[in-house]
Amino acid sequence: MDAASAKVLVDLITGHCRLNHHMFKIKLSYHAGCACGAPEETVIHLVADCPIYFLERLLYLGSVKLENNWKTIKLDRLVRFFRATVD
Repeated sequence: MDAASAKVLVDLITGHCRLNHHMFKIKLSYHAGCACGAPEETVIHLVADCPIYFLERLLYLGSVKLENNWKTIKLDRLVRFFRATVD
């Protein structure tokens, strides 16, 4: 895995990324909510069930909605999904 992909995974694991939940905590956003109306735009919300990114979830992760199958996601697919939706 290259350094850029490793950084994306660290961002996902820590939640320290350009999602509103984190940006609000560090006072770079006026709200923590997602554009879809969810009260918090977190990594779990983005990857698991945000309706805005259902097509990207299907394309990169193979499912429209993820529930308890996190362990089956290949890391390279997760990195590609995150780059397509956040970067």
